Amino acid sequence: AGLINDEGKWSGGKTVLVQSGDVFDRGDHDLVVAELLYSLSNEASEVGGGVYCLLGNHEVMNICTDHSWAARAAFLPFDDLKPEIIEMIGTQDFEKLSGLPEWAKCRIAAMIPGAPVGKLLSRHGVSIKAV
Repeated sequence: AGLINDEGKWSGGKTVLVQSGDVFDRGDHDLVVAELLYSLSNEASEVGGGVYCLLGNHEVMNICTDHSWAARAAFLPFDDLKPEIIEMIGTQDFEKLSGLPEWAKCRIAAMIPGAPVGKLLSRHGVSIKAV
């Protein structure tokens, strides 16, 4: 559609892109895709365009700690967020996840309300009015 260039930067000008949810639980690289959409949103708004991400049922499931549809490899990138997660939700709340497998903790913690990804998802709408 010509909305991003070869470097992955917004090239859609004043175009508006609406992503209708379910970014998460769609393969091994869902966090990378979400980060790209957030970057594109910032870049598009600087030139009069827009990228709007809506909550899909899988984002809601993840916020509610249901990651049963997530690929095992999709948990790994969240480990890099561990310091930020602990800073945002606190060591005590992170330690409440002690009953979970070690490989799952950071993804689950990152998406709860108040955590890094959960905070971003809270800004998503469930609908958008196109005029």
